[in-house]
Amino acid sequence: MCVEGTWQNLEVGPLPCFTCGKTTQCVVGEQYCRIVNDDTGMPPSFDCIDAPAGCDPVACSCLEATVHPNECVEGEDGAVVATYYGG
Repeated sequence: MCVEGTWQNLEVGPLPCFTCGKTTQCVVGEQYCRIVNDDTGMPPSFDCIDAPAGCDPVACSCLEATVHPNECVEGEDGAVVATYYGG
């Protein structure tokens, strides 16, 4: 930030995140965890996906209307998990 004509460092706290799979971290309110369960015997995949346009913040009602998951769960911590079957 600029203070009296001089740039000063500004520290910002980390964004709130939630775990998607074993190691992936999604940003609360901006991303959802997409789980794809493959019916060919492969393990499921876990990805953080940015919220679709108009879903601000991301919520199951918006995902169900736009990206059509088989299941969607909203956690108390703000986590949104969309699950897809088949593949």
